[in-house]
Amino acid sequence: MMLKALLLSLLSLCFLSSLAHAGSYESEIKTHSMTGAVNVVKGAKAVLVSSEAGISGSFTTKGLVPGNIYTMWVAIMNKPEACALKDADHCTGKEVLKNSDVVESDVTYGDGVIADKNGTATFRTFIPAGDLGYSWLGKGLQNPTGAEVHFALHDHGPMIAAEAQDMLSTSRGGCKEDSLPKLWPASARAGGKPGPNKCTMAQFAIFKQK
Repeated sequence: MMLKALLLSLLSLCFLSSLAHAGSYESEIKTHSMTGAVNVVKGAKAVLVSSEAGISGSFTTKGLVPGNIYTMWVAIMNKPEACALKDADHCTGKEVLKNSDVVESDVTYGDGVIADKNGTATFRTFIPAGDLGYSWLGKGLQNPTGAEVHFALHDHGPMIAAEAQDMLSTSRGGCKEDSLPKLWPASARAGGKPGPNKCTMAQFAIFKQK
């Protein structure tokens, strides 16, 4: 995991240093409706930086369950103007998964982290423009400077030593099958070995690029 973090940091630094016409955005982080009422996580912040080369982001948050494993997933809407279902001024998760051909949306892995003893964690990601090596919907990142981007945390529950790598790097690692969101496609459920934990979506951040 240390090597992965180092490589990701180097990629992000190279990406940031090469930006000539970058967009930089900050977003508040909110709790997910699957955990109850949707509230702003005070003191938490997500950042997105985009250029024609791709998108780089960070998600620094608190209020997590200490010792639980979380993965961050990146939802991309290449044509946000085509979203028919909107919550306030942004596309919805249902739009991402059920209207992908119109919105040209996709979902890909961002990062995996174990929450520290204080329930805090920082997730970092870099998604290159173009087709993605792994994604749920096969659309890729085709509009890096204009796409609407959502970061979403999935709580995999307490670490299971034998399944730790799966839990840190896949969508269903360690999770009971019936605890996964019903909207998830088969491609999302195919990654990772299921387990005994009740998993849930935990937090999210939304970026609308202008």
